[in-house]
Amino acid sequence: MFEDDPENHSLHEPDRPLTFHWRTIDADLIHSLGVPLSRNKDFNAARNSILTEAALAHYEQRWVSYSRRKGFYAGLRRYYGTAYTFSTVIPAVEELLRLGLIEEERSSPGQRGWQSRFRAAVELAEAFASAEIQYELRGLIRLKDNDRHLINFSDTPATCRMEREMQHISAALASIKLDLQAPDVVRTRRHLVVDGAYYRPTPRPAPYRVFNRGSFKMGGRLFLLCHKRR
Repeated sequence: MFEDDPENHSLHEPDRPLTFHWRTIDADLIHSLGVPLSRNKDFNAARNSILTEAALAHYEQRWVSYSRRKGFYAGLRRYYGTAYTFSTVIPAVEELLRLGLIEEERSSPGQRGWQSRFRAAVELAEAFASAEIQYELRGLIRLKDNDRHLINFSDTPATCRMEREMQHISAALASIKLDLQAPDVVRTRRHLVVDGAYYRPTPRPAPYRVFNRGSFKMGGRLFLLCHKRR
């Protein structure tokens, strides 16, 4: 499957949204870049994802968009992990800026339609060129409000049952491998490039269900991550 999370609030185009779905398992690589180990596990995880997603976007010649608004992060840890909070993302970005590992274009407060964004410095991109990277999709059951924004919800026996069903489907699809072989398809270490569009392959199919209008009686369609960004 090809990762591009359509439920994210990506406002810069063609930027990648910060998803916390990607990380490197090479902690020594991060330390070698001068990033000190923190006692806060979530802060370490936030820096890992920011660095990894910046490096991946660099190979696509893109920036990564993120929000500096505290309210944006409310209720989203279900979908992006416990490290995806205002109190971890913003300090992590600030530290990586000080270390010169990323560059930033910051949106003015209150400016509607645009988020701040960052991109990898050359040193970071070169260091991650051979890094081992993992992918994890969270939020197999997703609830959106009337404006199509992801919102939090309380787990119930029904949502837990649906979550287990999605896990079983994921396990059943785990052996499937998609590939494209054609004259105009280029495979790099991280991507498939088709007609100038970069597809970011995930290690296995990543299905999830989406419900709408703040109700589990609305929608429920199953999606697979199989989109792209130019």
